[in-house]
Amino acid sequence: MCVDQDTRAFLVGDRWFGQGRGRRKFAAVYIGEALGGALYLNGHLYRGSAGAGEIGHTTVQLNGHVCQCGRRGCWETIASLRC
Repeated sequence: MCVDQDTRAFLVGDRWFGQGRGRRKFAAVYIGEALGGALYLNGHLYRGSAGAGEIGHTTVQLNGHVCQCGRRGCWETIASLRC
């Protein structure tokens, strides 16, 4: 059994059964309890050097609220369903 980050698993499902079927390049963005993104490039799931996809932890407000990750002003503190 193989377990992966939720957005990458979402992208693979979309590649097998959804809008990504038959495509060599596309992106998936998940918006809900958290924010995430995944890329499918040249026929392969792109993981990046640090497991790319945690777009919710990109700083967008320098003096924003404290995030669950411990940093301040993450996109996830503004645009996700988490309180």
